Amino acid sequence: MPGGGGDVLADRLVMDAVMSSCIGFLIRMVTNMKSPVHMSAKGFGITAGVLTMHMAVHRLPEQFERLFSPEWVYQVISTTDPNGILFFTFGG
Repeated sequence: MPGGGGDVLADRLVMDAVMSSCIGFLIRMVTNMKSPVHMSAKGFGITAGVLTMHMAVHRLPEQFERLFSPEWVYQVISTTDPNGILFFTFGG
């Protein structure tokens, strides 16, 4: 796969944010938690998920290949540090 750049980071962040938002929405619908405290916790959780989802891809590549393509999994594994927060380790 060709080397990554800023577009790869943006694409990955958008995909992670959409997945995290969908999970947060489903949990909100199931638990009916709509208070400001719960919404703040959801926002924090979405942010944490976006910045650390690549760690799960490193640990469970076969499961992510079922959801996404093997090429996407390869790209995430080859361009990220398995133990670092995304913004601090990308391209380094």
